[in-house]
Amino acid sequence: MSPTSASSRRNIVGAAVGNAFELFDFTAYATFATVISHIFFPAEHSDTALLLTLATFGIGFLVRPLGAFLIGAYADRYGRRAAMTLTVWVMAAGSAIIAFLPGYASIGILAPLALIVARLLQGFAAGGELGAATSILVESAREERMGLAGSWQTTGQHLGALISGLLGLILFLGFDEHTIRDWAWRLPFVFGMLIAPVGIYLRKTLEETVPSEEERLSFSDFLRQFHNHAFRRLPIGIVYEAGSTIQQYFFQFVVTYAVHTLHMPIRKALLINISNGLVGFAGSVAGGLLADRHGARRVIIISRLVNAALYFPVFWLMLQAPSLESLTLACAVLMIGNAISGGAGMAFLASLFPREQRAFGIGLSYSIGVTLFGSTAQLVFAWIIGVTGGRLSWIGYVIAICILSAVILMTAQRVTNVHIASKKKARAA
Repeated sequence: MSPTSASSRRNIVGAAVGNAFELFDFTAYATFATVISHIFFPAEHSDTALLLTLATFGIGFLVRPLGAFLIGAYADRYGRRAAMTLTVWVMAAGSAIIAFLPGYASIGILAPLALIVARLLQGFAAGGELGAATSILVESAREERMGLAGSWQTTGQHLGALISGLLGLILFLGFDEHTIRDWAWRLPFVFGMLIAPVGIYLRKTLEETVPSEEERLSFSDFLRQFHNHAFRRLPIGIVYEAGSTIQQYFFQFVVTYAVHTLHMPIRKALLINISNGLVGFAGSVAGGLLADRHGARRVIIISRLVNAALYFPVFWLMLQAPSLESLTLACAVLMIGNAISGGAGMAFLASLFPREQRAFGIGLSYSIGVTLFGSTAQLVFAWIIGVTGGRLSWIGYVIAICILSAVILMTAQRVTNVHIASKKKARAA
């Protein structure tokens, strides 16, 4: 199958739309965290309510490894398309709960408990989504174009952030703050629920890239083969994901930081998400192209070290005269390196694992890395700011993880000798 064929284009669109849907829901929660904190977590101090809201955000990550384990194995054994359709349904169910869930004032403790259930559903779906989506993208492309093909995974995520920012801006322009706090904040989650049928329709048209039924392993043999041949590559994938997720949630936290710490109006702060989405979209594609030309691991290491050197001076300059314009510009500068790293990263993850266990391996690498670092990121950011009282102190955590992941990837043994199956090999399978 040629990467310019109709089937390849359908695979790219179907995978990208699902990823956009996934990050849209996560970004919407982060965007309206301050509003949600007042509705579901009443507390005497706004800092406490916000920390409870961000902790609930992190709870969704706890089941990501379970989603990656079950859905990833299912995708490798029975098909990417069925697995990816399932994740859209589960994600939509979580959005529906959040959209229509009464607040604490109406149903008491059931409100935060039901919110936790919604986040668990979304986390389970997200855990299985990335492995299957990335696999079908790179397997639909020629070997020399797997970087560009894989970059559409992160491109879709940035598209979701962009849509979330645009919809949030429309809400804050169209409604007063009282109306938004009362009910209008629910509209993004209603939208996320309603676009699910579009993603499901697109994913039903995907062309499968998994082995034939005759080559399918039993579940026990599947796990045994992964343990014997691919398990040693899993820590490398987790290390990559640590540096990726800590930066991604840095950008998601920025709107909360702008409103809660810098006291900017939320309707203006949402412009940051729009800018990040646009820059991230372009940067991801650039990262894929650079990975095809120079190698994915090299692109990841360089972009992370450059960003680690830029975080402190860029934010220090912004805080000399904090404004929406200076914060948006600071984020845009830092997003370039983050997006390039993410665009190249999908090809890197895919190269770690053989095709017959790729969704499983990628999903576990992603979900374990995100659970360990992404689930706690925003909570740690808010905690560091609260403890130190410094508006710049939390940046040190991001810098440390970026440097650590880059150094480990630089010194790790080269284990990326498992090549993406070419068109000829895929046909032979």
